[in-house]
Amino acid sequence: MAEKQQNTLWFDVMVKWLMGSIYGTAKIIWPRQVKVMTRAMSLVFVNSLLRELTASGKVAAGPQTDENKAMEHYRNAEVEAGIVPDATKVEILPEDDGSVTMTFHACPYGKLCNEALAELLSRGDFNKATIPCFRMETYSACVSLLTRVKRGYRLVQFAPGARCQGELVPARTSPMRG
Repeated sequence: MAEKQQNTLWFDVMVKWLMGSIYGTAKIIWPRQVKVMTRAMSLVFVNSLLRELTASGKVAAGPQTDENKAMEHYRNAEVEAGIVPDATKVEILPEDDGSVTMTFHACPYGKLCNEALAELLSRGDFNKATIPCFRMETYSACVSLLTRVKRGYRLVQFAPGARCQGELVPARTSPMRG
């Protein structure tokens, strides 16, 4: 029990550090660069998380061809890592046009998003099209890493901590190297 509390505290501290870094950076660079930065950070985070969970035997290696299975795999990895309490906190809904609607309930980043990102929106530097969503970024990164398909996203609803919704836009093949 004490180990779980220590891990939760460590996670909270790291998230606060990360959000503070992004918030500070967002104040001095343009929105496009912030999205590029959060994208790169998400690729590193997801890759590290999946490698660690796979090496420890907590999750199997991820699927290599099916984007929907890759997202389900990452959702299960989030549960296994303790990022979310259960898989029902993330809804994944593939659409007929090739996009994927994602809904996040009780996001662990919600409190920090409220503090940092809401101010950035109010200053007029960002809008729903340019504001970074860390959960959407990680799912986009997961798809890129596991299937080599690159997907951008757009934020549809921004209610941090309660219910955020985004859309992974239709895919395009990425020339990423493994």
